[in-house]
Amino acid sequence: MITDNKQVSIERTGVEDGKLVVFGPLDPSNGVQLSIPERFEREVTSGPRGLTLRVSCSFTGEWIDVSSLSVTPPKGEGLTSRALVQIALPPIVRELAASVIPRHEYWTAEFQDALGWGSLKTNDAFLAQLYWLEHVSQGSPRQTLMRYLAMPRSTCNVLIRRLRSEFPLPRPRTEPKSA
Repeated sequence: MITDNKQVSIERTGVEDGKLVVFGPLDPSNGVQLSIPERFEREVTSGPRGLTLRVSCSFTGEWIDVSSLSVTPPKGEGLTSRALVQIALPPIVRELAASVIPRHEYWTAEFQDALGWGSLKTNDAFLAQLYWLEHVSQGSPRQTLMRYLAMPRSTCNVLIRRLRSEFPLPRPRTEPKSA
């Protein structure tokens, strides 16, 4: 996979980002809300393989949609089918989300670990935002909540049902869009 290597760089292209749009609930305790450009384009380059991906994305209101992808091999090399098969888009989209969502680190486990267990954010608005962030960036919202709160799946399912009753959460990607 292209993102297995720690030598991945993400660069802006000449295409201007769209306006920031908010998503997920507002946390009334601190006024924090997630936002993302409505459209953006970035160049992603991997270290040893040297592939350069130009990725154009748009935010659908529920997740990041890759609308265009071009792949350029390193100079002097051709583009092989093996290299194309090894490109894993979900981890790339996650990296892109981290680069375009303002204050993305606020919702990461690493940021929470730095605060220490006593400071772990667990209000429902924050947990709903965390769910949204994972969903939007093609992550695993349930798994992230389970890991973050160190809880089993059954308890997490109860939590998600509670969050759904309090905040609008995105529909699963496998569920068809209602007409």
